[in-house]
Amino acid sequence: MRPPRLFQYASISRLLLKAPAQYGLSFLHTETDGFDATYFLLYHLGILRRAIEDLFACLLRKGAEARETEALLRRGDLERRGLLERRVVGRRFEFLPASELRERLRVAASASAG
Repeated sequence: MRPPRLFQYASISRLLLKAPAQYGLSFLHTETDGFDATYFLLYHLGILRRAIEDLFACLLRKGAEARETEALLRRGDLERRGLLERRVVGRRFEFLPASELRERLRVAASASAG
């Protein structure tokens, strides 16, 4: 059975690296308890649950960022400020960085710092 494609983005190794002692204990309990894999399975199911929760939290954050960006594009703020250039491609709009974006950002940064 092929796992869902979204699950490939769940970070399991990051969680295992955060608590290496617990990872080791999951094996140790199995070896010292007549090779009962219950602790091992419960530990790893908990890791999977946390990885899925982290993935969904990340998706919620990225969705909010996308909605915020879309709102900025709809208002035209970034276009008016000269940060983006809009062009029509077929029946949709495409936004590209302004041709002199780096220079405009440098000027804006120095103006706000001074």
